[in-house]
Amino acid sequence: MLGGRRVRRHGSYVFSPPVTDVHDVPAEAARGRDGRLYHSTAQGVTSADPRTCATRLVLPSVHWSTPTVSPDGGFIAFVTVAGEVPRLQLLDTRSGGVVAGFERQMAMNPQYVTATSLWLNEAEALSQSMTPYQATDRVVSYDQARGVETRMGFTGSAIALALVATGIMRAGARSFSAMSAWR
Repeated sequence: MLGGRRVRRHGSYVFSPPVTDVHDVPAEAARGRDGRLYHSTAQGVTSADPRTCATRLVLPSVHWSTPTVSPDGGFIAFVTVAGEVPRLQLLDTRSGGVVAGFERQMAMNPQYVTATSLWLNEAEALSQSMTPYQATDRVVSYDQARGVETRMGFTGSAIALALVATGIMRAGARSFSAMSAWR
């Protein structure tokens, strides 16, 4: 154990940041391009190098959920809540900052399906509820490279559908365009 971080040297590792109070329990983690682990703590999104156990605060005061990593590890799409509105943002793991100009309000459950394509669920506001919003079953595809959003012709959990779609593509579909019949 090094500074609260547990590291196993036999091919795998466990990252465990020190917990100083009950609100500092780390949330979902994502591994970036360089092997660094990114996770949300009470201070914000932190990056940790499992080789050196060094950590640094990357996005102060940002608390994410459902992070998903692009296939090359260069981007992490995540959801934050600001003013009771969920919004999708992108972290560039090369620069360590949020991608300027990219923000999708009322979006939840992002999942990469290709190097530059994300599927997500639209969210809707709820009235008279403890939770001010919820994910709908409407699936939207967002092309990060072109900045184009397309409503898909099917419904369900964007995460589950994207995982099925990427499995199909790996199993023999020739390209993502082969799945355009699903729209």
